[in-house]
Amino acid sequence: MEGIRKFLVTQESDPWKDLKPNIIEFLQEKLTLLLHFITTIFTYLSDKFDEIFPPETRSDTVLRWVHIALTVVLPVSLVAFMLYCCCKCCCRCLSRRGGYGRMMKAPGRGGARMPRASFEASPRDYFINLRAKKPLVY
Repeated sequence: MEGIRKFLVTQESDPWKDLKPNIIEFLQEKLTLLLHFITTIFTYLSDKFDEIFPPETRSDTVLRWVHIALTVVLPVSLVAFMLYCCCKCCCRCLSRRGGYGRMMKAPGRGGARMPRASFEASPRDYFINLRAKKPLVY
């Protein structure tokens, strides 16, 4: 018993002690590389921006692009959005008009079809109406 106690007391309390500095150095190295990568991309993009929009004619070029965006791109995107909304609404309305979801054969009705959801909502009421000879309504 005494030997086990001595062994436990002499053991390091943190077995990861040697590994922690290596992990921190590794993370610092990778973060430095990431920062270098981001600055390189930013420098490239700013150079390309200066190439496309030279400082001498930048204001005229930007005004021309804003004019194009407001007169062409914005109306086209609004019309496309309206068409998307209308098609989505129409398709939903058409699917509701013609279909009732999943269909099944109505039990005891000689092959008549009915929506599965209305039967699963209340099978007891369905069979009460069947015995009372009420018409199939869904």
